[in-house]
Amino acid sequence: MPPMAPPTLALLSLWAVLAACSAQDDPIGALTPSDLEAARQTPQGVFNVSAVTWNPYRDAVMDVNVTGPVASGDWIRVSFSGIPFPDPHGKDWVALYVPGDADPAEVSPVKYRNAKHAEGYMDTGAGSLDFILENHRDTMRFYFMRKAPGEPFVAAKSPLIQLANPNAPMQVHLALTANHSEMKIQWVTKDTGSPAVEWGTSPGHYTSRSKATSTTYTRDDMCGPPANTTGFIDPGVFHAATVTGVKPLEQIYYRVGDEVSGYGPEHSFIAPPLPAASSSVIFAVLGDMGQSEVDKSNEPYQLDASLETSSRLEADDDLQLVLHIGDLGYACGYVAQWDRFYAQLQPIISRVPYMTCPGNHERDYPNSGDRWGSSHSSGGECGVAYARRQQMPRPGDDKMWYSFDFGPIHFS
Repeated sequence: MPPMAPPTLALLSLWAVLAACSAQDDPIGALTPSDLEAARQTPQGVFNVSAVTWNPYRDAVMDVNVTGPVASGDWIRVSFSGIPFPDPHGKDWVALYVPGDADPAEVSPVKYRNAKHAEGYMDTGAGSLDFILENHRDTMRFYFMRKAPGEPFVAAKSPLIQLANPNAPMQVHLALTANHSEMKIQWVTKDTGSPAVEWGTSPGHYTSRSKATSTTYTRDDMCGPPANTTGFIDPGVFHAATVTGVKPLEQIYYRVGDEVSGYGPEHSFIAPPLPAASSSVIFAVLGDMGQSEVDKSNEPYQLDASLETSSRLEADDDLQLVLHIGDLGYACGYVAQWDRFYAQLQPIISRVPYMTCPGNHERDYPNSGDRWGSSHSSGGECGVAYARRQQMPRPGDDKMWYSFDFGPIHFS
């Protein structure tokens, strides 16, 4: 029997599931009926978006230590002052919105932190908080929200924050194809461009090139809220290109991007062993993993165990394959949650194949053809967001089953 992932990983994934279930039971205040289900599943959903109003304070000031250009993974410090009577009950929030000109009365925040965690805020009405930024392919802006999340109003806003490169290749991940001498590379950018993968067998020396195909989805492709309302921001364009002619256990170095917007950093992978080869395989099996914020945003709706799981997988140099059997990142209709999930997993799934199938939190929505027919678990995505992002060797649209060989093991 091939070696399996350490038992601790299974326990950590189980803890993530328990944390998700616990978050669903938390009080969430008044919400629009259409967003209620998603609000029980995701940190973005706790905001009563339809109730947001504007009441800027004359003396309130909100600033950031950098307005750009910023890149994914950069830290930013948000400072604020002039807030009268700081709320001791934790209803003063600092929230990030994408795009920067978004109306908080129409879209949920990407992330948020409670102002009471800023040193000195409760005594002075001033403080600062640190955030990590992701590349959401557009401008960003912070807002100071009071009476959040049930009756939020905007008291102040920061300057606009600009990305260095909205078309930087992000969310790089691998998948097997039906051909054992191939590896599919997938990634995301803001625009279509002329995407391609370049690769070779030595670092920095790319002898082959393959053009990518591209797809995306729009608000109209979603089945319901919040995926087609408060959870929707432009998801970008999803590219897929195939590395061909690889030999078993050969190390391949590659990069993705295009000539105009530039190529991303180099990644590498080791090609799978031949089917039926007499060898051991080291793989991890995940389910219900979710994702979490390194900067402690979105508390208490965090799945901190997922960070520990991904950290341990990243540190395992012997890992050859990751299987994720449903409920990937618990995006549940919020594009920003997909962005965070792939940012967390990219160091792993850009070097080993990431073979997935959808769970109820990717697929289920009433009258969309799912097994149960009455669940809102996908937050209105009804499998579309998953299928565009995870191009597996499946037989057709909305046919999520497939099988593959990896060394001596047949997975189905």
